[in-house]
Amino acid sequence: MVLIHRDQVNNYIKESRKKLTLQETRVKLGISEHSILKLLKGGLLKGEYRLTNKKSWSIDADSVNKILETLDSKVQKGVSFSLECLISFQESIRIANREHKDILYFISQVFQNKIIHIFLEENNTGLKKYYFLKDEVMKVMGD
Repeated sequence: MVLIHRDQVNNYIKESRKKLTLQETRVKLGISEHSILKLLKGGLLKGEYRLTNKKSWSIDADSVNKILETLDSKVQKGVSFSLECLISFQESIRIANREHKDILYFISQVFQNKIIHIFLEENNTGLKKYYFLKDEVMKVMGD
């Protein structure tokens, strides 16, 4: 017989709430599983690959929230640009891909303040709610 202390069970439950599946992370960030794997490999997301009953990722919810919170903290308030000057997060990633760069590179540039003009579209969720100055993205991705 194996005895498990109640505190251990409570700690396990508490810790498991801090973990997201690959699917949950995809929904929360609004990006593909392939992009999530790039962010995991690059260290922007923290997680572990589990070989329990089935092969699956367990992704640290705090690292997912940190990406969103960091972008939120960089949103420009009180500044306005013409909509023609702005592009979506998805379009920014397409530009990065055309320049042989990826989502990891793009987000890293934002975190390093190389892309500083970030705007919010409140009707969207995850990374889809962020918009950027097209000229700034083109300049940084072309470097």
